[in-house]
Amino acid sequence: MAGSLVDEQAKVEALEAERDAITRELEELPSPAGDLSDPADPTGLRGPPDEPALLRPHLALLDQEADAARRANAAQRALAARAAAKCGTLTEDEVRALGGIQGGSEAKKW
Repeated sequence: MAGSLVDEQAKVEALEAERDAITRELEELPSPAGDLSDPADPTGLRGPPDEPALLRPHLALLDQEADAARRANAAQRALAARAAAKCGTLTEDEVRALGGIQGGSEAKKW
């Protein structure tokens, strides 16, 4: 059982890494709001002439980021529920596997 919890934790971490990669990609896109340093348009409200085309990549990445976050959160909730249900029935070896305890004086605490 502990192995499957560890596997599920790895899945959660992979989903979170996917979400974080999308977030970084989104942050690297040029701003669709226009150039705020333009003296002719200090508010940036005029924007570029083809604004919808510039927004599409942002919107697509925002959708991907939201989907990745939902999947990561769902996996985290499922893992937490399984771990809570299993918590009282874990063997000493399973506790060590989940906590990364290798033995020695740390093992005696369990």
